[in-house]
Amino acid sequence: MESRLEGRINVTFNVFTLMLYVHAVILSPLTFEMHFLRRFEITLHRNS
Repeated sequence: MESRLEGRINVTFNVFTLMLYVHAVILSPLTFEMHFLRRFEITLHRNS
């Protein structure tokens, strides 16, 4: 009984970490691009 519960918890934890990893991989470049573009726009406005 306990071992089955442990296995279920392990599977849930693995899925959760996998989702977190996918979120990090997908969202990190997006946020980085947004920050980069915002900084680029600010420098453009400053130059003009």
